[in-house]
Amino acid sequence: MQDKAWYIPVLAYHEIGTEQWYYNNPEQFSEHIKWLYENGYKAIHIKDYVDYWKGLLVEKDLPEKPVLIVFDDARAGVYRYAYPILKQYNMPFTVFVIGGSVEKQDFMTFAELKEMVKSGLCTLGSHSFGLHYFDLADAQGNSESAFACGIWQDSGIYAYLNQGENYPLSQYWALPIAGTGKSPNGELFPIESYVGFYADKTMTVDRILLKLATHIPTETCYDVKIQVSIGEKADSTGIVNETVAAENWQPKQEPLDLYDAGLGISWPVGRYDIIYFDQPYTVQTGNWYNLRFLTKNISDKQQELRIFMDPSLFSIENCATNSYSSDYDRVGSWAVHHGLPMLILSDGTGENESETAYNARIDADTVRLKTTIEEYVGDCVTLTRENPMKNIDTASDSIAIPIFGASWTETVDVTDPITGEKIGEVPAGNFEEVETCLKAMFERSFVTRKIVFNPATPFGNGYVVLCDVYIGDWNSGNPDNFRLLRRGFSPNKKWREIHTLEIEFDDGKSYHIQAGHEYCLKFVTRNSTRNEDGEVEGVFCISGRYDPKNSEVTGFWNSRAADNIKDAAVNPDLWFISEESTYPEGAYIPPVWTLAFPFGAHNETLRENQKENGMEAMFTIQAGLFDTRQNHNPAVVDVIDEIPRLMMLNDDLMAPFANLVKFHTFEMFCPQKPKPPLDIYAYVINREWGCYSLRENKELIDTAIFDGYNFTEDLSLEGDINPDKTWWQSIGKPAYVVFGNYGESGFDSDIASQIFANPQASIQAIIDTITSESWDGVCIDFEEVKETDRNAASAWFMTLAQKLHTELNRYYELVVAAPYPYANNIQWDAWFDYYEIAKWADRISPMTYLDHGPWTEPGAITRFEDFKRRYMTLLKFVPRHKILAGIGLFGCLWSEEMTAEQNLVELATWIAGRTKLLPIKDYQSGQWTAVANDGKTWFAAGDTIGELLELVHGERIRGIALWKLDDDDFSFWKKGKRINVYRPNFRLRKMG
Repeated sequence: MQDKAWYIPVLAYHEIGTEQWYYNNPEQFSEHIKWLYENGYKAIHIKDYVDYWKGLLVEKDLPEKPVLIVFDDARAGVYRYAYPILKQYNMPFTVFVIGGSVEKQDFMTFAELKEMVKSGLCTLGSHSFGLHYFDLADAQGNSESAFACGIWQDSGIYAYLNQGENYPLSQYWALPIAGTGKSPNGELFPIESYVGFYADKTMTVDRILLKLATHIPTETCYDVKIQVSIGEKADSTGIVNETVAAENWQPKQEPLDLYDAGLGISWPVGRYDIIYFDQPYTVQTGNWYNLRFLTKNISDKQQELRIFMDPSLFSIENCATNSYSSDYDRVGSWAVHHGLPMLILSDGTGENESETAYNARIDADTVRLKTTIEEYVGDCVTLTRENPMKNIDTASDSIAIPIFGASWTETVDVTDPITGEKIGEVPAGNFEEVETCLKAMFERSFVTRKIVFNPATPFGNGYVVLCDVYIGDWNSGNPDNFRLLRRGFSPNKKWREIHTLEIEFDDGKSYHIQAGHEYCLKFVTRNSTRNEDGEVEGVFCISGRYDPKNSEVTGFWNSRAADNIKDAAVNPDLWFISEESTYPEGAYIPPVWTLAFPFGAHNETLRENQKENGMEAMFTIQAGLFDTRQNHNPAVVDVIDEIPRLMMLNDDLMAPFANLVKFHTFEMFCPQKPKPPLDIYAYVINREWGCYSLRENKELIDTAIFDGYNFTEDLSLEGDINPDKTWWQSIGKPAYVVFGNYGESGFDSDIASQIFANPQASIQAIIDTITSESWDGVCIDFEEVKETDRNAASAWFMTLAQKLHTELNRYYELVVAAPYPYANNIQWDAWFDYYEIAKWADRISPMTYLDHGPWTEPGAITRFEDFKRRYMTLLKFVPRHKILAGIGLFGCLWSEEMTAEQNLVELATWIAGRTKLLPIKDYQSGQWTAVANDGKTWFAAGDTIGELLELVHGERIRGIALWKLDDDDFSFWKKGKRINVYRPNFRLRKMG
C-alpha cells in the first residue's frame, strides 16, 4: 500500500465539431492528441484507471505519463471527428452515453458505438438513460440534475408534459418570451409574448415556475425587466380581464460555465426560474388562461430570453411572440404555434420526492441504461427493413403522397375575362389539417419500434408541423381499432438534406406485426400554418407510386397536394424496421461499469445507489475552476466515487492545453486501498464424525454453513447437526444453519407453499431454533418452488429478514441459496424474484453447480461459459457485494450401480477400481470426466475451480460459497496453483 501517487489527468470532452462555439473543433482536438503523443503521454483504458485507484495496479503497471480521455453524451462529432484521430494515435478512450439520446439528431448511433467498441479502443459508461436534464429541486425554483435530486413535486398546475413520466416525448422547442429582438432591417425592439395554459383545478396561485431554454445570443445577458400579466385566453394573442401579476420580474443570472469568468454572465440555461406575483391570482378549473410577457427595457444588442415548449396535446394555438428569431410561422406581427409552455402555476406547496421513490427512479434509469448498451452495442439485436407487400402489381406512375401538413381541399380556376383561358387558381373549400390512411401488409411476423420512409418534394411552405401516427386494421377500406404509435412527431429540420426519415414510436412502445394481416397506417396532423394573409399551404409528402387503373383503393387522404388525387391504389416508399434480439446472449459487457454524473452533480444517496448498481468509479467535474454554480457539489479527490475531471472547452476559452495537462499532473493523495478480502463460506454436510475438510481448512474458511433442518408438512422441523459446529464456534468462527423444504421424496413444493402461506409459524420456528441452539446466521435453501408462489416468497423473505435484522437481541445474517437463470429446467427459477429478495437478504448464493446431476444425462457439473453468463445476468439484479458465487466441490457418478452426487474421495475410489482408467479434461466445459464400460463421472478439480474463481475476481464479486465440504480434502486440495490474489495462502489441491 502506498500513500502517494501521481494523479492521472482526466480530459473530459463533449462534442467535437464546428457548429457550437464553446466546444473543441476537429483541428483543436487533433492538436491536443498530437501534443500528448509527442510529449510522452499515453492514454490508458478506464479499467486500468479504476484498478489503479483501487490499489490493484501500482505506478509501475502504468505508462510513465498516463492520461484518461473521456467524452460525455455520445455526440455525433465524437465518431465523425475524434474517433479517426484517436485511432491514428492508438489512444483508448471512454464514452459516457446518454442512453435515451442515441440515434437522435446530433448524437451517435448504436452502430457507430458498436464499431468503436469493437476497435478495442473504446469503453462505454453511463451518463444516465433519460435523466440528463435539470428539474425542480424545491419550491423556490432552484434546479438540479434530475439524476441527483429528489424532484420537487409541486401541487400547482403543470402546463406541460410531466418530464418525469414523459421526458422522451419532450420536443423542447424554445419560445422567445422577453429581451431585445431584432427585425430584418436591424431595428431593436422589446419582445412581447403570450403563452397559454389550461387550468385543471381551481386554485389561488402566487408564483410561476418556468424552465428557461438557450437564449439568443448565447454569450451574455442583460438586466432585463419584464411585466407579467395574466387573464382569460381569447386567442393566441388575446387576453380578457388582464391583471398585472408581476410588474418588474428580473430573471436570475449566473456566471458562464467557462474557465474565463471575464466572459460575462448568463441567464440560466435548462433550469428553472421563478416569478413571484405582486398579488395572488385565482384560476378556475376548466378555463384557459394567457400569460403576457412584456419587456420594459432593451439592450444595445439582440439578447432574447426563451422558455422551453413541449408539443401541444390540444388543437388551439397556444403561444405567440413578436420575435423574428422564433421557429414558428408569422401571422402579421406574431409568430404563433401549438405548444405547451414548460411552466407551473403554483401556490408554493408540494413535497419533495421521497428517498425510496428517488432510489427507485434512479435504479430504473440505471438498469435501462445498462441493458440498452449491453443489448444494442453487443451482438444481440438484428434490425431489418421490412418491405410491405405491394398493393400494385402492374406498372404504375410516381406520386407524392401527402402525409402531414395543412392545405386547401379544393381550388377554383381563375380565367382570363377576355379569352376565357385558365390563368391560375385560388383556394376554395376548406383549409384542413392533413389526415392520411395507407394500407400495409407484410409477408412475415415481426416486432417493430420504428417507421422509415422516403420524403418527397413538399407542397407549399414548410412549417413546424406536429403529427400523430396510428396503426389499426384496414378493414376493407373502413379502418378501425387504431392504436397511437407516436404523439407529436415533427420531421427533422434537416429533412430536405437526407434521403430517409424515421418515426420512432413513443418511449417504450413496440408493435407486433402479424404476417398477412391488412393494417392501416394513419397520420393525423395536429396544427396548421398561417401568415399575415391568412392560412398558407404546407404539406409534407412521401414518395410512392400509384395505379390509376386499379379499382382497389389502398390509400386515401384529404389533401389535394397529390395532383388533386384524393384516393388511389398506392405503393408508398415506407417500411417498418423489425427488431430481433438474443439478449443476454451476445451482450456487450464493459470491462468495468463507470458513471459520469450528469452536470457533475451528485449526493451521498446517489453515490451509494450507483455503487449498488455496479458503478465502480464515478466522475464529476472540477469544482470552482470550471463551474461556479451552487447546485453542483464540490468535487473531492480522496474517494473513487467523486473523481474530478478537466473539462475541455474551445481553446479560445481555456488556458493553453499544454499548461492545463501539466498543471493537472501533480503528486497528491490517492487512496491506494488494500485489496479487499474474499469472503469464503463453506457448506458442511452432516456426518456423525464431523468434517475433515472443515478442520483442515479452518484458517481459510470464514463462515461454515451447516446442513441442518427441513420443514415438514405441519411446519415442524426435522434434522440434526454436524458435531463440528461446537468446535467451529469455539475457535471464534461464525456458524450458520440451513433450513429447507426437503421432504420424503425430495424437495417438496407443497411444503414450500405451506411455509409462505404461514409466515408467522414458519419464521417463528426458525427463530426458536437459532436462538436456542446459538446459531450466528441463517441460510434458506428452498427448491422446486411453484411459480405461483413468487410474490408470497418475496414477502416471506422480507418478513424473515426484518425479524433477523431488527427484532432480536442481535443481528443475524440471512443467506439465501438461489436458483439461477438458464438452468436445465428453465422454470426452476421462475418463483425467485432476485431483485426483490436481494433487497432484504444479506447474501444471495446462486446454485451455479447443477448443470448436470442425477436428474439429467451425464455432463459437466458446471460449464464455464454458462457460469460466466449466469453471473453477468445476476449482476443486473443483485448487487455484487451481496453475491456468494456458488462453487461446486463435488462430482457426479452415473453407473450401473448408482447415479448420485459424490465427493472427490468416492469418485477417486471408483476411478481407481477400473483398470487403466484415467480422467481427462473437457476443455469446452472446463471440467474433468472419466468414462468406463459400466459408468461415467464428471467432476471439478483444482485447476477448473481456479478458472471459475478468476472470473469471480474479475467481476469484483467478493464472496464465494463452497458447496460442499466433506471428507475429501487430502485428495482435492493441491499446492502450487495460486487462484486467490487476495489471500496468497489459498491453494487449491488437484487430484493426485
